[in-house]
Parts: sequence; structure tokens; C-alpha cells
Amino acid sequence: MAKRSVFSVVTERIPVSLALGIGQTVLATLFGLLLGIYSALHLYSTADYVATALVFFGMSMPSFFFGVIALFFFVITWPLFNVGLMTPGFHPEVATLFEKTVEYGRHLMLPLMLLVILGMGGFVRYARSSMLEVLNMDYIRTARAKGLPESVVVRKHALRNALIPIVTLLALSLPGILGSAPITETIFSINGLGKLYIDALGANDQMTLMADLVLTITLVILGNLLADILYSIVDPRVSLE
Repeated sequence: MAKRSVFSVVTERIPVSLALGIGQTVLATLFGLLLGIYSALHLYSTADYVATALVFFGMSMPSFFFGVIALFFFVITWPLFNVGLMTPGFHPEVATLFEKTVEYGRHLMLPLMLLVILGMGGFVRYARSSMLEVLNMDYIRTARAKGLPESVVVRKHALRNALIPIVTLLALSLPGILGSAPITETIFSINGLGKLYIDALGANDQMTLMADLVLTITLVILGNLLADILYSIVDPRVSLE
């Protein structure tokens, strides 16, 4: 068998990890912001306490714990999902784009839900604390004193300023889009960059490890650049000029 270059091996794994990473980032950010803002607007309510408890539980539990539990219940006990990237006997080379999307989606759904649960905790805490801080500002009290509806106060005055700290968290999560789930990919036998990193560590494959490091460093630089650009959009006090 002919040897393959590190570049070809890495690029082959990128689409799977990219699908998991983008799905996790989008869903974790969306649900995290919604839950964090709701908790801030309903401070010290039952929903706030329940959300806070669930978030702390999700943030404190390691990914391999959730992965093994999900594998036991939803793959072994109740076989609703499968491990791997495709069902044995499925031939992607002769399948249509729709069939491949459905097949890959079925196998990526469980690890994606697991990653969203593990990743949304930070967004919930940041969104909640930032919204609480903004709601106590003088200009928010002024807007309410003018008789503006609460929905307008929250949407047009509080939300934009509350999103400023989230920009940093979101931009710095860019390196995690690729290869951020090595344990989850290994547990569910998904051949992504995360699993490639674990396999390279076990085999002492220094070339693959260096390629993964270069890719991560590049994404960190792009993430910081994206954060600066987003600051100028979200915060009117910041300008790129």
C-alpha cells in the first residue's frame, strides 16, 4: 500500500470535524444565548435555578462520562443511533448527495447533541452575567422611565451591549471548530481530526501532530482577527479606522 502524505490525511478528516464543529458552535451559541438571556430576565425564578443547576452540571461533567453514558443508553440499550460515520454496507461512492447527508446526519446527531450540551454552558453563564450587568445601567433605567416597552428595552438597548463579551468567547472558539472533540470522536468512532490527533499521539506520529498544531495556531490567529472585526460591529465605541 502506497504511503499517504500528512496533508492528504488531514484534509480528508476536515469535512467531518468541520460539520461537528460548526454545528456545535451554532447550536451551543444559539441555545446558550437564549437560555442565558431568559435566566437574566427571570432572575431568581424557578427556571433560573433549574437552568443554572443544569449548566453547572454540564460544565463539570467530563466529555468521556457523557459519551459513555450516551453510548450505553442510546446505542446499546436502546439502539436509536449507531457509532461510526456510516452504516456497514453503505456505499457513499454510489449514493446521492441527499442519501449521504441523511446517512452522515444520523450518525453525527448523537455526538453533536453531546457536544452542544457540553459547549453551551459557557455561553449561558456569559450571557446571563452580561445581561444582568447591562440591565442595571443608567441608560436602561432611562429607557424604562421614558415608557418604552420592556421588549424594546431588552432588544434594542440591552441586548447589543450584552453581546460584547460573547464576541470574545465566540471568536476564541474558532480553533475548536476543527478537532475540538478528540474524546467524543474516539468514543463514537468518528474519523475526524480529533480522533486523528489521539491516534497520532498513540503512534508517536510527530508529523501529524505538527500539522494539527499548525492548523490550530492558524485558527487562533483568525479567531483573534474575527474578534476585532466583530467588536467594531457590536460596540459602536470601537472603530477599525
